[in-house]
Amino acid sequence: MPGVSITGTIPRHHPLENTGGAFWHNSQHTEVDRLLDDQALYLQVPEGLVVILGCAHAGVINTFDYIAQVANKNKFYAVIGGMHLLRANQERLQATVESLAKYDVQIVGANHCTGMKAMTFLWHQLGDRCLDCRVGTELEFGNVEVILNKI
Repeated sequence: MPGVSITGTIPRHHPLENTGGAFWHNSQHTEVDRLLDDQALYLQVPEGLVVILGCAHAGVINTFDYIAQVANKNKFYAVIGGMHLLRANQERLQATVESLAKYDVQIVGANHCTGMKAMTFLWHQLGDRCLDCRVGTELEFGNVEVILNKI
């Protein structure tokens, strides 16, 4: 579909980002799952790029950096979805806010696995750029409507 892209596997370069927990390929917990199948969707709309995260196991910063590279963009209009910051330390939270600023993100709709501590931090740092974004939220960007059914 024109204007709609998916990242595929996201390279992981940022030293503060991790999968956000212990995930396993097997029930014996001997084979770590690095969740390399984590992906994001991004839409080109009149306002700019809208990034839709599923659970951001690759990390928000890694995801932004990769999309900026493949889409040849240095600004994103919005990011919506789970940022998997539930267990993030203060340093990682600050680095995430700096990445949101670097890419001049105007709308932040964090939800799902972001966690209340991280969402509160984002709201305190970004103020009006944040929006309450939970299941049932309907957002419209240009001629594209995004309905959050299961995020």
